[in-house]
Parts: sequence; structure tokens; C-alpha cells
Amino acid sequence: MTQGKAPSNEQIKKDLKRDADNVAKKAEEKSEELAGKSKQESERLQKQGKEFLNDASEKGNELYEEAKKEFNHLENEGKDLFSKLYGFLNEKAQCASQQFSKFSTQLSKNTKDLSNRLYLELQNPVVLTQLVVIAGGAAAAYQGYLERHRIRSENNVVLGLHASIITGLVLVDGFLFNKYYPKYDPKTTTFYKKQQGLE
Repeated sequence: MTQGKAPSNEQIKKDLKRDADNVAKKAEEKSEELAGKSKQESERLQKQGKEFLNDASEKGNELYEEAKKEFNHLENEGKDLFSKLYGFLNEKAQCASQQFSKFSTQLSKNTKDLSNRLYLELQNPVVLTQLVVIAGGAAAAYQGYLERHRIRSENNVVLGLHASIITGLVLVDGFLFNKYYPKYDPKTTTFYKKQQGLE
């Protein structure tokens, strides 16, 4: 088996640049995919909320009409007790219908707010980079798990080295995220504030 010549610094730089471009492209594609999914999910939940509200309204109207017919029948017979019972039931049915309406409206609003927040956060390049780092960390952890038989060692220096590298990477990642997230946060930009009517 012959061994090839070690790659030059220029070749390594080209390979790293190509890999970085590929990672950025994949992150952008994932961002667009997630934004599309969140919009679709928001629309689906809004549609479900409207259907639920319409069904509840129809059921309430049916109950109202049925109770109204019963009331007319009992009124003709002159039974005051049943008319009071009908009034009580009608009041409670309307109250329940209003509660269902409020619940479905709030659910729809919360879902829309969540999807808008997710879409807004995915516009921050620091968040996208964090997603790539997390994906890379998960892949590295999985690879480490697969190669654990080669990593096992009685030498504490090897184990300490692995632990310190992992700890250092986590600390650097946390530091960089805390430092750059506010700088690129779209909620603090002038354009976003003008769009939301905050300025």
C-alpha cells in the first residue's frame, strides 16, 4: 500500500473553505425548510381552530333550537318549573360555547405567535450556527460512542484530555453565543422595530 504526499496548506485551506460553504448552504436550506414548516403548521392549526369553533357554534345553535322548541312545548302546557330549568341550561350552554370559543381563539393565537417567534429566531445567523454546532456535536458524540473501544484507556491523561477538549468546546460555544446573539438579534434591529410599529 503506498501512501500519498500530505496535502499542502493551500489544499487544506481550499478544503476547509469548501466544507464551510457546504455547512452554510445546508444551514440556510434547513432554515428555509423550518420556516416553511412552521408557516404550514400555523395555517393547519388555525384551520383546525376555525373548524372547532364552527362545530361548537353549530352544536350550540342546534342545542339552542332544540331547547327553544322544548321551551315552547312546556310553555304551552304552563309548566313554569321547566321554563326556569331551560333558562338555566341555556345560560350554561352559552357560557360553555363562549369558553370553547375563547380557548380555540387563544390556541390559534399562541400557535401563530410561536411559529412567528421561531421564524424570527431562525433569521439570526448565530442561532443557525448554534444549530450546526449542536448537529456536529451530536454527530461527534455518536462517532465517539461507535469508537469507544478505541478510546478506552487505563491512562488518565488520555481520558482527561478528552474531557478537557469537550469542556473547552462547550465553554467557547457558550461564550461566543452569548457575545454575538444580541448583536445579530433581529428583534433589536431598526427594520424590525419599524415593521412592528415600535419606533
